[in-house]
Amino acid sequence: MLAAITSRDIVIFANVFVFACLLSVGVVIIPARLAAIKARLPVGNLELLTMLLRKVNPKMVVDTTAKLHELGQVEATVNSVEISHLAGVNLPALIAGLTVAKQSNVQICLDDAQAIALAGRDLEAEVKRFAKQNSAKNVRMSVASVLAQPAA
Repeated sequence: MLAAITSRDIVIFANVFVFACLLSVGVVIIPARLAAIKARLPVGNLELLTMLLRKVNPKMVVDTTAKLHELGQVEATVNSVEISHLAGVNLPALIAGLTVAKQSNVQICLDDAQAIALAGRDLEAEVKRFAKQNSAKNVRMSVASVLAQPAA
C-alpha cells in the first residue's frame, strides 16, 4: 500500500531539487567567473547565468574574450563575443585567425574578422593569403578585400 505524501516530504523534495539546481549551475558559472576575475573582465554572475539560459558556454566566451584582449583586440567585450557565438562564429577559429594576423603583421579589426567568419570563409586561410599578397606592405585587411576575391 502506498504511503501518504506529507507536506514534510514535499519540503524535503523541494530543498533537494533547489540544491541540485544551484549545484549544477554553480559548476558551470564558478569556473567562468574565476576566469573573468583572472582576466579582469567586467562580467557579472547574472550575465553568466543568462548565457547558460541561451545555451552558450560562459567559460568559452570569457576565455575567448581574454585571448582577444591578449591579441590587442581591446574593443572585444563579453557581450560582443557572446553575440558572435550566437550568430554562428567559430570562436577557436576566430582566435586562430587573429593570432595568424598578429604574427603576419596584418591589421584587422574584430568586426571585420567576425564578418569574414560569418561569410563562411576560413579566417586563418584568408589572413595567410592576404599576408602573402601584401607581404611588403603593412596593409589593413578588410571584409571588402577578402570578399572581393573568390573563396579558396
